[in-house]
Amino acid sequence: MTEQIRVKIEKITSYNRQLAEMKKDCAGRVLKDPVYRGALLHYLYLASDSYISLAEMIIRKKNLRTPQSYHEAIDILGENNRFFLISNG
Repeated sequence: MTEQIRVKIEKITSYNRQLAEMKKDCAGRVLKDPVYRGALLHYLYLASDSYISLAEMIIRKKNLRTPQSYHEAIDILGENNRFFLISNG
């Protein structure tokens, strides 16, 4: 499980880096360029999905109560002081 968590964090870091890079000219391109908009939405989805997946992994590893929804996974970590921050690099 610890290796899976490490790999998930690496993926999230990569998605965060890509989103940070896209942010530089986002305002100008997002409305004009449908391919750019699609890529942006794709990376946002990957990052969000990975954060939820990571939260669920941590919950299982720490034997916390089982979440009934995606947002509850984040709530459970907060209730148990298990917040996590992942930098862009």
